[in-house]
Amino acid sequence: MAVGGAGDDPESWGFNVFRWVGARQPWVEPVVEMAMEVWRRQGLGPGLGIPDDKVKQVFQLIGGGYGCENTYHNVLHVLDVLMASHVLLSKGQMRRFFLPQEQLAILLAAFGHDCGRECPRPRWREGRRGG
Repeated sequence: MAVGGAGDDPESWGFNVFRWVGARQPWVEPVVEMAMEVWRRQGLGPGLGIPDDKVKQVFQLIGGGYGCENTYHNVLHVLDVLMASHVLLSKGQMRRFFLPQEQLAILLAAFGHDCGRECPRPRWREGRRGG
């Protein structure tokens, strides 16, 4: 993962997900890359006996569910929520309150919380009705 410069530290509240993903398309690939970086930084794999390739498959499957151009509930929002969860667990010291499998559940819930959300039709396309 290439990070460097202000706002690029995934261990800080100031991490800029929008600048990190940038113009890369499709967005799912860099989001899965960052999800895997969070997975490695949390260090849950060895304790839970879950290999990285299995976790990556899950992240890819979930990431593929963010296929629409929703203005808010999109992969950038998901990455923002995932990073907030990561910082809370690592820097916020919330890790001590949860078993490793619960920490994994938190990360998966953060990553998948909007998966498959319908893309609303923009109201401006419906045209104006009435006076």
